[in-house]
Amino acid sequence: MQSNFIRNLSILLSSIMLLLSSLEAASQNNPYGIDDQLYSYYLKADAVKYSAECLSYVDTAITIATRIGDKKGECVISCIPLSYYFRNKDTENIHLVADHVRDISKRYGYMQYYHHAYGQEITLALNMGRIREALDLCNEQLAVAEKDVDDYGIFTAYKNLAKVHQSRSNTTLALAAYNKAINYFNQSDTLSKSQSISQAYSDAARLYISDSVEEKKDSSYMFLQKALETAVSSFDSTRAYASIAYYYSELQDEDNFYHYFQKLDLSGRPETNPLYRPLLVYDAQLKRDWDKVLEYVNVSNDESSRLKGLSDVY
Repeated sequence: MQSNFIRNLSILLSSIMLLLSSLEAASQNNPYGIDDQLYSYYLKADAVKYSAECLSYVDTAITIATRIGDKKGECVISCIPLSYYFRNKDTENIHLVADHVRDISKRYGYMQYYHHAYGQEITLALNMGRIREALDLCNEQLAVAEKDVDDYGIFTAYKNLAKVHQSRSNTTLALAAYNKAINYFNQSDTLSKSQSISQAYSDAARLYISDSVEEKKDSSYMFLQKALETAVSSFDSTRAYASIAYYYSELQDEDNFYHYFQKLDLSGRPETNPLYRPLLVYDAQLKRDWDKVLEYVNVSNDESSRLKGLSDVY
């Protein structure tokens, strides 16, 4: 009897120690520096951010944040529904949430979330073909950022503006906007300490690669090297590797293409990722797997990319 009690007590103590170590690990891995309980709710909500289930976690977390006065935590948590409404193409609710995020982030002084909300709205508008709306949002964001002399806001607004011009197939204006973003970043004393420039280099490089003017492709190589040099996260590195693979696919350099292509994680459904799709098409073309080429190009929402892929088949 006593041995059973001791054994059960030992199991209970082990469970408590495991729970405490898990909480300590979660606290140490809390990149936002918000309340640990709030961060645990953030992780739960983020795990299901494309499901309506995330909204109940968010409501509970915001109640806690308001009670304990964690203003940054409230901003972080309030951004999660943007992903849910973005995935569901719910323009009405994404605008309502974005307005709320901008309101509290401006009052609390966490402007990075203010501009994150703009980014979600702009990208959704572009995905739905509402170019004029996206452009208006970009100009609105840039005007606010310049008025506040907000380095992060200005940098982000120029990147968003580049995406809008790119969607209009205006490579010249898109590259001009990317270069403004990059130059502004490099001249800022604050951005380099808290933000990454790598993605801007990668995205600009892909535009240089796609440009029909041959000398501009030389500029792309320099930008790709910069993208790798300035990468501060696995996401940055992955984007840079994908862009370099794309560069070599355009040059039809198979050896170097596969050198970088094999560095990418292609699990899940990579064909749905516009960054990976042209690489998958090129890989399938090299293997003369025309069924796969058709499968990949038909996933694309970009008609020009679709037609290019189809022309390679037929």
